[in-house]
Amino acid sequence: MGRQVTLVANSLPAINDITSSELDLLLRDVLCPMDPILDEAYRSNRLTVVSSGSGSPCIDFKMVSLECAVASTNVDLLVIVGMGRAVLSNFRAKFKVDHLKLVILLYLSTLFNHANTYCYHRR
Repeated sequence: MGRQVTLVANSLPAINDITSSELDLLLRDVLCPMDPILDEAYRSNRLTVVSSGSGSPCIDFKMVSLECAVASTNVDLLVIVGMGRAVLSNFRAKFKVDHLKLVILLYLSTLFNHANTYCYHRR
């Protein structure tokens, strides 16, 4: 019953982004004990955390970790969160699945000035 949810986070720290190991600890030690639905999903491996293979606030989907690539096979929905991932590195990206790009733009000019730029990807 329910859906499979995979959360992807950086392998290495980048600015103030959470890493996959920190996210896994946060889920296991803080969030799951507070929420029985999350806890059951986490314990049954319907809620998992994988590493992107990156240490950048951006993401290049051609250069993700094998773990991330395998976990992304046959997804129904892709949610990209953050200015670097959603706008700076994937603004014009084409996806074969439904997707959401979630970002807070403080200035609309940011969107137009950076839509064609690329971030450095530290691996």
